[in-house]
Amino acid sequence: MMRNPVMFYYAIGICIIMGITLVFMAQGAPAAPASNDMCETALCEQYLKSLGYENGGMLEQVPIVIPVVFDKVYQNYNDLQKKAGMNLKPYRGRRVTRYTYSVTNFADNIEGVRANLLCYDGKIIGGDLSTVAINGFMVPLLPKKI
Repeated sequence: MMRNPVMFYYAIGICIIMGITLVFMAQGAPAAPASNDMCETALCEQYLKSLGYENGGMLEQVPIVIPVVFDKVYQNYNDLQKKAGMNLKPYRGRRVTRYTYSVTNFADNIEGVRANLLCYDGKIIGGDLSTVAINGFMVPLLPKKI
């Protein structure tokens, strides 16, 4: 038993303050990448390689939501997906991750080509090859023509 109740309450107060401090510190700490993100990154890189494209490095990893109702732009984009054997309609309303990679060996050595891959729950569900140039293009994710 403690002889001095003031010291007992002081010790309890210190423990509470330390606990609250640890909670706030944990909330402010940057989160480590989720293992699913690391798996999806490896999956995307492996998929690009299987199609014959050289990965010049990941440029971006962004969460996006596939709209529930497709406007004309998304309908056209989904038509592009279908050419590669994919379909975004089952993922309407879902939050997916878009991984963007630089492609260094596109046809005719065109520079600035990017591969966008859409992943959901550890699976590639869509994507494209495109450039951001004024006279750019967007094509389905199909194997590289030799």
